Amino acid sequence: MDTRASLVCATVGVSVHGSEDRAAVNGSEKDVCEDCGCDVWVSPSGRAMQAEHGAILRCIGCTTSFVTQHSGSVELANVTQAQIKEIEDAFRRALL
Repeated sequence: MDTRASLVCATVGVSVHGSEDRAAVNGSEKDVCEDCGCDVWVSPSGRAMQAEHGAILRCIGCTTSFVTQHSGSVELANVTQAQIKEIEDAFRRALL
């Protein structure tokens, strides 16, 4: 089993705020899922976690498969304050 930390990323092309090519979180960059190669969004806080923990990028589908395959041996980290702020900002923008 791959023991590196995984960063769950939104898939590019999923409609957000009425646009399929717009990231939910400001400052997000496109990258690729390490497992399937699909395009994903990586937020600024995600990049920081990737750099700090050596996390690999996984889309939601691949993360679901990984967790299912390794049920009982996957540890989930808490959402960071930086992630919470990004999510709150995204919700505020969506309501404007």
